[in-house]
Amino acid sequence: MGGWPWRDWFQPNERTAGPDVLITGLPRSGTSYLCAAVHNVRECVAINEPEEIFAHLANSACPSGMSDYYRQLRSDIEAGRPIVNKMRDGRFIEDTAEGIHEERYVPSVSGPAFLLATKNTLAYLARLPLLERSMPAATCVACIRHPVDTVASWKGTFDHLSGAAVRNFRAGYVGDDQLSPAALDRVAEIDAEARIERRRALLWRHLALLVVEAGSFVRAVVSYERLVTEPEQTLRGVFDRIPRSPPFVPVTPFVPSTVRMRRASALTVNDLAAIREVCVDVAARFGYDTSTFVRESGD
Repeated sequence: MGGWPWRDWFQPNERTAGPDVLITGLPRSGTSYLCAAVHNVRECVAINEPEEIFAHLANSACPSGMSDYYRQLRSDIEAGRPIVNKMRDGRFIEDTAEGIHEERYVPSVSGPAFLLATKNTLAYLARLPLLERSMPAATCVACIRHPVDTVASWKGTFDHLSGAAVRNFRAGYVGDDQLSPAALDRVAEIDAEARIERRRALLWRHLALLVVEAGSFVRAVVSYERLVTEPEQTLRGVFDRIPRSPPFVPVTPFVPSTVRMRRASALTVNDLAAIREVCVDVAARFGYDTSTFVRESGD
């Protein structure tokens, strides 16, 4: 390759911090996969679901909390101080449904111009307006997935997702005064819905609408289906949207995977009917057709 390309990109006397990235999206839509992919590019550090964010997202009167958090993270990384990430034996965890395990480690970067990303699904989605006020120069990337496969995955993983238990959310819950009036109404509708199949469909619609309502602050929307089948091409497209991003040099080669479909085994006729009724308009905004379903088996 004729030498490391970031040697021209990074000048030792340059003290300008690199780009800040926020990764969010619907749960089970490939956000951890995307986080791991970013982490697999040289001069990039991606932290999966840091616990520290919740203290900074709780107070809308102090929007600088998240930008302060990023500055401290950058200082720790540049100084060689260990940080916490979701890893197992040094390997980045790509799917949090496999279990949560954290390790302390020291990321390897050449200087302050590295890309720093953090990822959260529900909390970041519920706080996109606050994040925009706190970090207007940050690049926000959101993941989306076909509602049928998303809901099917929810049914097989976490209780708060399988039950669409919005009262148990740490952000974006019933009565959350940081939500817009429209979002509050949607959350109240989910909470009041007795039919579990419709609750899940309403939750998919609500979360997808949070992405839509964020407008231009979300600079890139990444479909799960393209991300897993074309990881390198998809990530290159994301990097093209990030100002001052480091050269795209993967640490290890990206390996395409297959789209996981759980439709036949996980969803009932009532599930499919609720998704078709509730999600059709919003799903179409992201290029998904909910009018027909392919009854495929798989994991």
